[in-house]
Amino acid sequence: MANDESIERHYAALRQVLADPDMNPRGAYSTIKQEQYFIQSGSRPRATAERELLHKKWMQEVIDDSAKRGEIKHEGRAIVMAGPPGAGKGTVQRERLNDVPGYVQCDPDMFKEKIIQHELDSGNLDRLKTPLVKELEAQGYTFAPMEFAALVHEESSMLSRKLQKALRKDGTN
Repeated sequence: MANDESIERHYAALRQVLADPDMNPRGAYSTIKQEQYFIQSGSRPRATAERELLHKKWMQEVIDDSAKRGEIKHEGRAIVMAGPPGAGKGTVQRERLNDVPGYVQCDPDMFKEKIIQHELDSGNLDRLKTPLVKELEAQGYTFAPMEFAALVHEESSMLSRKLQKALRKDGTN
């Protein structure tokens, strides 16, 4: 078990990393700026054909996971949650709404997990590592994959919006 000093040391390094301008969700190290994943055209990045296939797969996985809780209904209804980061939206969803059948759960955090897991599984997590992260790792620090979530934020939000639009279009709850 880690001692208080090592935990504080890690938090200090993590605070340094999160304050780094390179950790900007729209910055050069974010997934939306990776040329292997996105084409920079106009004001909005556009997923490559390969990345678009992944997006479709991940959206279908979200729908399939929601269907495991019960038949998904087509009543044109939605339960909408909003609030600033850390306000407890995810906690309320997990603790109070997980048992609400008939709805597709559309949460950007679910997509963050899928994107990070894909980067990890494909051996591409290093693409998200900023020079500061690499420097700190060389000094012996380690970072959990989800500590790079800021760098997949824009892509996960894009996926969530895309899924919401598709669900609204066909009246899926």
